[in-house]
Amino acid sequence: MKFKANRARKARRPVAFALTLTVAGMAGLVAAPAQAAPPGSPFGDFDAATGVAGGIEVRGWAIDPNRTGPINVKVAVDGVRTRLTADQARPDVAEAYPDYGADHGFNATLSAAPGDHKVCAIAVDVGAGKNTRLGCHRVAVPEPPEPSPEPEPSPEPS
Repeated sequence: MKFKANRARKARRPVAFALTLTVAGMAGLVAAPAQAAPPGSPFGDFDAATGVAGGIEVRGWAIDPNRTGPINVKVAVDGVRTRLTADQARPDVAEAYPDYGADHGFNATLSAAPGDHKVCAIAVDVGAGKNTRLGCHRVAVPEPPEPSPEPEPSPEPS
């Protein structure tokens, strides 16, 4: 029996998910990195961007394999960048990547006018590697609520 050798395939970074089961049987999921990053480059996920009154709440996590400590993340709203530090506790990330610890989350509310916005996050590289785009979201920021009318003063009892 003869076997033909397969042509070499392009190397791919494996995609992994960490699944945590709770006592109640519900599952939590840590997303794998949004895209494959070059060796030594940061990885993570831009979990969510949500429109709230007066701005956009952003949430995610980022790790640089060149260090165990927190790294910076640039979040751009319609191209205007804000630098955040991914240093908030994320036990789910620590469970999936135990060599790096838990303090790799970011969560902030950025100012934005009512309307539709494009929000992107980039993990900033430390050491060897390149910055990594974590992802983008389209977000609608709601109009502020109408102020309530002032209540009429009640008449004084006679």
